[in-house]
Amino acid sequence: MTEPTAQPTDNSEPTELDRFIDFFLDAQRQGSQPTLNTFIARYPHLEQEIRELFPAIELMKHFGNSDDDHSLDANKLLDLSASFQLSSTERHKRGWSDFPLQIGNHRIVRLLGQGGMGQVFLAEDRRLNRLVALKVIKGNSVSESDSKRFQAEASTAAKLKHSNIVPIYEVGEEDGFQYLTMAYVEGQTLAERVAVGPLQPREAAMIICQVARAMAYAHSQGIIHRDLKPANIIEDLLGLPCVMDFGLAKRCDVDSSLTQSGQILGTPSFMSPEQAGGLNSDVGVPSDVYSLGATLYCLLTGRPPFVAATVVETLRHILEREPVSPKNLNPAVPRDLETICLKCLQKRPEKRYATAMELGDELQRFLDNRSIHARPVSSGEKVLRWTQRNPLLSASLFTALGVFLVSFVLISWSLIQVQQALEAEAIQTKLAVASGNEAQSNAQAERWSRYLANMSATASALQLHNVVDAQTFLEDAPSEHRGWEWHHFQNQLDDASLVLNGHSRSVTMVIYSPDGKRLATGSADNTVRVWDSVTGEQQLVLRSKFGVKCISFSDDGERIACGSTRGITFWDSIGREISPRESTNQDSYIFPISKSSDHDLNF
Repeated sequence: MTEPTAQPTDNSEPTELDRFIDFFLDAQRQGSQPTLNTFIARYPHLEQEIRELFPAIELMKHFGNSDDDHSLDANKLLDLSASFQLSSTERHKRGWSDFPLQIGNHRIVRLLGQGGMGQVFLAEDRRLNRLVALKVIKGNSVSESDSKRFQAEASTAAKLKHSNIVPIYEVGEEDGFQYLTMAYVEGQTLAERVAVGPLQPREAAMIICQVARAMAYAHSQGIIHRDLKPANIIEDLLGLPCVMDFGLAKRCDVDSSLTQSGQILGTPSFMSPEQAGGLNSDVGVPSDVYSLGATLYCLLTGRPPFVAATVVETLRHILEREPVSPKNLNPAVPRDLETICLKCLQKRPEKRYATAMELGDELQRFLDNRSIHARPVSSGEKVLRWTQRNPLLSASLFTALGVFLVSFVLISWSLIQVQQALEAEAIQTKLAVASGNEAQSNAQAERWSRYLANMSATASALQLHNVVDAQTFLEDAPSEHRGWEWHHFQNQLDDASLVLNGHSRSVTMVIYSPDGKRLATGSADNTVRVWDSVTGEQQLVLRSKFGVKCISFSDDGERIACGSTRGITFWDSIGREISPRESTNQDSYIFPISKSSDHDLNF
């Protein structure tokens, strides 16, 4: 996009772009609807700028004017246009340059995500004046079975009407593009939330309880999801979880020819053993129960129950291994909630909860602090399951164990005689050593106890990022006991500096305030975080709707600015967002600005 023209002051002449905007506003107030060609014919030398502004113009014509049309200038209209139309370079970079700007009555705004069969865009439904999620699959770029599966998703999910299931609005096809529109839910997926860290156990239980009841409704309508996972559950701004993407959904009452025997459908880390084994005829309600348990496991621990370097290895783990206890990965997980989670992850479907409603009821009992029905798996049952999954290996181990026991009995009898003779001599020796070295032993024991205490204190200090105390404890540890653990902690302290934890994605910039007392960090997670530069304490978390390309403090350190090519956000010293027009002329923010070949602003 061309660099926006600066807004003229009271003492400067209006630019050609300002005159064009005045022409557009006058035409709109008079009720006329000039076309793109009309604008270009009147201002041919501004053709590039007009084409970039036209999506914003159309949007304003569609939704109507505000009362302050006179306040709209070139910069504001350019900003509005940038929100609804990307440059061709950027569209190519995002992998959807071949998509039109409009499909049917839906104007594409931006890409929301990509799935196995298509891409999902935020779009404006121009007929009904609402934003929708537009899922598009290009007919000539996928197989016929994928195309049919896409149609099956629409016909399947459109039958579901539930507050925790994202509804389907419309299905259609235009210019070789098959598409469906669904409600646009503004919020975060559970995958985005868990990427920051595990959820609180009660919150995780509450979310899965609601999702389980939604899936119980879907099952009652004869529909199996087959791809439940954190990425397919989104929380709206009120915290309501909603299930989406029935792209692999299956009707229980239909023997679908779209799924061949042995074909693996689903997301590996969250699919049931029967899905991992390609036994699609066995996939039913228990498979969704398993996936709900795998999702609960991920929310509690921050990772799926099974994950490996390759898809094949992950599928093998699902079929052959037991998941690590959630409590081992997150000690805060209550025992009852762990029991519920592991019951969902049983290898045999009949060992899981029979229905999603049973799972929802069990989670509700946990949330109500009542006794749950499930019981933990005993150690004996765990051993039995292992031998059933590994018959040859277990037979070899039992044979080796028998040989060992016989050998042990024979050797033990001969050693007993020698041991009895040595015991009497050992007792006399110990008494002599103990009487002569009691004082020395006590001193050694005290120094060993002090060493252990110092190692524990060092570990605690490092967890709290207290480098000074950690170094003090290491130096005070008795030197004769310094082993690998002492050297391990010392290596951690070498060249150590203040550790700041908080950003969920990579940190792209760091600046100090003018007085050096505060530190601001910017990240790809679209947040700016402000820290005490001495203690490392986090003081502010500032979220930018424009993205974070550069940050700066004002000269007096009382304001912070965060900028990108889409705009600049200002905050005061306590984190309140202020409008750019509220900043005073005395404030100054220095941003490194360069001019690219296509005239975009780069921060």
